[in-house]
Amino acid sequence: CNDFAYRFDSVATPVIEGLDTTITELLKREGMAREFIRSVQELRKQEGLAPRDRIALVVHSPEGGGEMLDAHRDDIMRATGAAILTLGETEGAEVLAGGARFIVGIQKR
Repeated sequence: CNDFAYRFDSVATPVIEGLDTTITELLKREGMAREFIRSVQELRKQEGLAPRDRIALVVHSPEGGGEMLDAHRDDIMRATGAAILTLGETEGAEVLAGGARFIVGIQKR
């Protein structure tokens, strides 16, 4: 039997000590990836694609954007239904993520 004893002072107030609010480069790239995924999902919707439709993504990225795409490639592909994700010149829609401007081409596979 697991018995737990709880003791509360007259006023129970949660206290958080030592919370690190530093935004690291890793956190910035993760946020950028989430914004990028959300934007690609919106493009899929505008194109009339169904969730089951697989796509090929071609992305022209700004300086530093390629690092985010490489680091989060699997998550991006899984979340957007991309069978292929390549970096290169493309004519497509402008996507803003993390303050960076990407050009994204989507093709149904």
